[in-house]
Amino acid sequence: SPEGENGSLVRVSTGREIVDVYLEETPGHPNEWIDSEVLVKGLAAGNINARRQLVAPYLRCGGWEEIEKLKGGPAEEDIPQVSTSELLRFDVAGQAGHRVRVTGTVLASFRDRRVFLRDGESALSISLTEHSPELAPGDIVEVIGFPKMGQFSASLVDAAIVSREEEATWPVPVSMTFAELMEGKGDSDLISTEGVVTDQYRAGKNAVMVLRDGRQNIQVRIPQLPEEMLPGSTVRVIGIGKVDAAGGTS
Repeated sequence: SPEGENGSLVRVSTGREIVDVYLEETPGHPNEWIDSEVLVKGLAAGNINARRQLVAPYLRCGGWEEIEKLKGGPAEEDIPQVSTSELLRFDVAGQAGHRVRVTGTVLASFRDRRVFLRDGESALSISLTEHSPELAPGDIVEVIGFPKMGQFSASLVDAAIVSREEEATWPVPVSMTFAELMEGKGDSDLISTEGVVTDQYRAGKNAVMVLRDGRQNIQVRIPQLPEEMLPGSTVRVIGIGKVDAAGGTS
């Protein structure tokens, strides 16, 4: 992708890690390099924290001549189609580290380029390289991207939309209890749940409402605090479920 006025940013997977490579040259034809195996020669650098620890290593290169293509990636039409359930099991033989194709129904789309899809009974998170403002819930889209496995669900990163079909039918949320959410169910899916409001506060540009069901709490992150929503009110909310590794749910 372009970086500044005359530079490029290339993201290279080394297996478990992603390394940023900054080039002092414009992108040219970046799509020709995606999914290719490369050898990069450049100046090793990185960001240092207060403890003088290297926390974000990267490379700086003069231009594209310092990146050697060892093996080209598959053509876009040859990228295999997989289902969300296959990604969840990661049973796609030989596809580790390479792009795959997924088709599903848009559940939600956000300005930070995150899109959530449902394919059958499974859902996944998509991180697009470019924001697509035309996307709407219910649209049927075909996406290609790199699989990334989380603790509770799969996702696609550095993804791009191949096709989009407008649909008039909005997706139906899945009703879940707090206990089911705490087990990791509903991660990245459109869910509905209900609880008692115990607290609400501002968090940066957004707002947070805390709901309780018995002894379990979840956070509801919304653009702004609802009016006349007093503590003790019982509410039903609909949104994208998110479960982190520490057991928190929102």
